Amino acid sequence: MSPLIREGDVVLIEPICSKLPKPSEIVLFTNQQGSLVLHRVLKRWKKDDKVLYLLKGDQVATPDGIYESAKIFGRLKAVERAGSILSLEKPAFKVLNWLAFLRSNTGLGSKGKLSALLFNSKIFSNYLN
Repeated sequence: MSPLIREGDVVLIEPICSKLPKPSEIVLFTNQQGSLVLHRVLKRWKKDDKVLYLLKGDQVATPDGIYESAKIFGRLKAVERAGSILSLEKPAFKVLNWLAFLRSNTGLGSKGKLSALLFNSKIFSNYLN
């Protein structure tokens, strides 16, 4: 989930209760190999009374696959980096999150132009540097 989450960051995960994760949110889930993974929700839908999710990391080309809600444990609420708390509730992070979602879901900016624009923006420097 780089550059939003990096090695050494500490993440705050909110348990999934009655509010289901929606597209663009970053969730903690168990993948097919049984590992805990933090990736983004690309799509959510219902089928046969089950809620299904298509999940994908921001820096990988292909989705992880389709997962039932029972495999999802929580959603990312904040990131602690170098002693600072980066809240997902702040407007700059919400915009950055949506841009990352669009890039991951549509390929927008996959040639690096969007990434370069974000990295050079003062608004997002707290989250990306």
